[in-house]
Amino acid sequence: MSETEGNSRFLPPTVFGITDHSLLEKVEPNLDPQLTDNAWPRLWAMMNPTEAWHLIKLYSRYVDPYFPILSSHQIPSSPTELSKMPLALLSAICATSLQFVMYDDSLYTLLLNPPSGEQIYRLCWLCVSQELHAPSLATLQACLLLQQRLPTNMYLSDTAFAWSLISTSLAVAQTVGLHRDAGSWTSIPPWEKRLRRRLWWGLYAMEKWVALARGMPSHLCDDDYDVSMLKQEDIQDTLSDSPDTQSHIHHLATLSTILSDIQRSFYSVKAIGKTSNDLQYSLDLARPMRVRLRDWRDNLPNNLSPTSNAVSGEDLDGNGSLYLSYIVTHVTLLRALLRPLDQWPALIKIHQEEPDAIYEGAKAVVKGALLCVKEFVEFVEKLTGAQWNAFWHSWSRPNFAIAGSFMVHLLQIVSPSNQAEGESRPEFLKYSFDAEHTELQNWIRRWRWATRISANGAAGVKGLTNLAFIKVETLMGNGTV
Repeated sequence: MSETEGNSRFLPPTVFGITDHSLLEKVEPNLDPQLTDNAWPRLWAMMNPTEAWHLIKLYSRYVDPYFPILSSHQIPSSPTELSKMPLALLSAICATSLQFVMYDDSLYTLLLNPPSGEQIYRLCWLCVSQELHAPSLATLQACLLLQQRLPTNMYLSDTAFAWSLISTSLAVAQTVGLHRDAGSWTSIPPWEKRLRRRLWWGLYAMEKWVALARGMPSHLCDDDYDVSMLKQEDIQDTLSDSPDTQSHIHHLATLSTILSDIQRSFYSVKAIGKTSNDLQYSLDLARPMRVRLRDWRDNLPNNLSPTSNAVSGEDLDGNGSLYLSYIVTHVTLLRALLRPLDQWPALIKIHQEEPDAIYEGAKAVVKGALLCVKEFVEFVEKLTGAQWNAFWHSWSRPNFAIAGSFMVHLLQIVSPSNQAEGESRPEFLKYSFDAEHTELQNWIRRWRWATRISANGAAGVKGLTNLAFIKVETLMGNGTV
């Protein structure tokens, strides 16, 4: 919406634009009409409406409790009305749900002749590409679910598509005004206001985590949105009535704000220059973030804990990716604090006047990193089949790899060989990490074994831990710890 020059000073800034759909037939770049005309028949050639309906039910049960970015108002009341849904969104839901087919007795026929998830995702992308000329909330929802596609190669990093897609998703969100708080808007129903807030924070979380995974600066600045944090009343009209829905997305959103502050404080181009060589400055800067992380962990409800017994023996627990995200947020902070120690023990020589104080600070960081490694390894060891087979957020795969690489980075810092190469004079040798090195070796051994075991099950099928395993083995030169 735009204001005329004469009265623009009396009107608020533009919130979002509205496209005249009568113009869409002539927009470019456009798709071949034959592709769009055949889109629905292509979906129904892979499954019938009843099967698609059951896939939506599986989505409601196994995905929505942990990523409630849809509203029940968007889902038709019967399979015969599914063609009223945007095809991009319907195909994204179906593709995301395929991994849970065996949990619905009525879908056993799909197990015998499963539709191609890749073909369904391609269909989704085809429709999204066309919708980008005039995107809607459903376009954004489809984009976020596209991120859930399993990797093509389980042992290689993803291409840049995930980052390009999340950047497109943010542009779509801003186009439809999702970055503005809709609480006072009178032109949309209450359920859409609630959906907009959930969808915004779902996008916010995914953008921050994809940026971390790709090593890219976030496109999402705090000054560019005014959507308030999720409240309990916002978690209504979802597809699931699971108690996890009430808290998982809220805790994910708050955790992602902590991650965002860590990224801005330690990983921007300017921040790296300020923190990479100054241990004391880094420690002071990190202190409030460590407090926020501790408070987040202490306030985590029991049903979201990795050792929770809230899930029955015949259900899946999708909260593992939330706790992994917490561990990796902690890893991200500690990785920044370890940067000055990359120069160890040369750092001691630089601060010869106060080596004990520098060593004390370094020792505290290393011990904190060891505790984080311990928590990560025990987390992986204790994951059950009900957790591995459950829904995992799309950024979980790179998160496992980030945590695994962190262990090797720490090992290089505390390695006796690294210290010997840096300084062999007796007065400096006392500033070593021999005990920490021995302890870390043990944790890495345990992690490697747990990862090998998990790779034979759902973790390997989904590619969750394969990338982490190959990265660690490569960094360690395929040798033994």
